[in-house]
Amino acid sequence: VLAIGFLLVILSSALWKNYLPLLVVATYIIAPLPNWACARASGNDDFMDGAGGGVVDFGRFLTGVLVVGGV
Repeated sequence: VLAIGFLLVILSSALWKNYLPLLVVATYIIAPLPNWACARASGNDDFMDGAGGGVVDFGRFLTGVLVVGGV
């Protein structure tokens, strides 16, 4: 369903020659990056309980903001 949604956004942009809606696709591609970066920066392992939880929560918050903003 996600791939079909991307395809429809790309096709509608090309059909009407208005490429501004492609920012939505870019937002969804960039959305997981804060989650990944904050998880790496926290240094959280399976052996460490609760260490770096604030950084991970901040990454999840930024990911949520990007996903909701993309809609």
